[in-house]
Amino acid sequence: MEYLLFYLQMLIMSYEKIYLMVDIYSELLIAKVHYLPHHLTNVANWCILLSNELKLSSSAQIELYFAALIHDNGMLFIPDEIANKDTPLSLKEYELIKIHPIRSAQIAESIIYGLPIFELIPKIIKHHHERYDGSGYPDGLIGKDIPYLSRILQIADCVDAMLSYRVHKPTLSADEVVNELNAKAGILFDPDIVKVMIKILEEHKFMPSEALVDADFIPHASLSFFYKDIKTIKAFTGNIIISKQKGKFILHESEEHLNQLSLHDIHKCTISFFKQNEFIEFNTDVYGLLEDKLFLTNFVYLPPDKYFSLPWSSQTELFIDLAGAVTVDIIKLGGNTIILEATPEIGSIIINAPLGSLKIAVKESINELELDAQLPIRIVRYYKTGKTYILSCGFYDVHPSTSDLILKLLFRRQIELKLTKAQSKKKQ
Repeated sequence: MEYLLFYLQMLIMSYEKIYLMVDIYSELLIAKVHYLPHHLTNVANWCILLSNELKLSSSAQIELYFAALIHDNGMLFIPDEIANKDTPLSLKEYELIKIHPIRSAQIAESIIYGLPIFELIPKIIKHHHERYDGSGYPDGLIGKDIPYLSRILQIADCVDAMLSYRVHKPTLSADEVVNELNAKAGILFDPDIVKVMIKILEEHKFMPSEALVDADFIPHASLSFFYKDIKTIKAFTGNIIISKQKGKFILHESEEHLNQLSLHDIHKCTISFFKQNEFIEFNTDVYGLLEDKLFLTNFVYLPPDKYFSLPWSSQTELFIDLAGAVTVDIIKLGGNTIILEATPEIGSIIINAPLGSLKIAVKESINELELDAQLPIRIVRYYKTGKTYILSCGFYDVHPSTSDLILKLLFRRQIELKLTKAQSKKKQ
């Protein structure tokens, strides 16, 4: 009995270790390959949706999910200038790229050593670049000879690549991805899995409020809260493990240790992360602190705006009294909020700016509607995501006519998006 208890304890510790190893490798990978910030978790999320539709067993779902989170670790062995190249690869460079599934499988073997439930993960990863017609790599497997979970991972990987921004190619719409899947069914992809993927793309509506589910693992999450008073905001990066409606936030390396904080002085805690390229926030309560871990409960989705908001990709200037202008990216715009992204250097300047010293330049136009103004903002909360700062800000002292114009721009953008989608379907 003592031996059994010891074995179970070691097994639980090993499973927690795998979360840490996944996180460490993904941090290394993101630092190296510039286009991968959300790719790994996006692919894992598509794999979850496919797993549910395909009615995979629980063990297969777990294997596929973790395989997705570490499937590109072999890119660590690819020279930086090739991994981040924004022009077509030469034949010699492509041959180097083709080794990454083998390297990824080797890394996976070291991560899952001693964990029998994950023993198929290296094989899944090794063959996720095989093609249904046999033209893939590394072994040129054909059709049903390709492991089934590798075929699922391959299509999830390709779909996210098509839907995501890359320097060397345009982002495709969901309808364009469907067309591409239909064209390549039986050539690149398993035709049966293609049908399921298309069904998901056509029917699945991503709901941010449902982004946090039980039995979930979220790497590269951020946590922010007021400490003692509303003038002091603290922010940390780490990963979150959700189980039975409670969460554990495991801190990445930080200049400040959690054991230096008082639980009673933490107020209005929020977590944030990206899912399917959407920035998402949840309110949560902290009920425990232990070394590098925060224990969370009561997750409530935090809508970004009291009206509504839309993703809004543009670069602009943020003016800081006495410090001048800095460049930031707008990633979401709402009727009374704006979410910005900045480099760590610029983010540090912004969060230390005096209260009331920030103005954002908003210059947007849609047809005859045009807004060109410098609007005062306040930082409501901010998050560190490793390579950037995400700043959730609120407008204040904005003239009602300007607020009305922002809402009109949002409505007009929403109509444009719907018309674009309708026209795309009509062409099909």
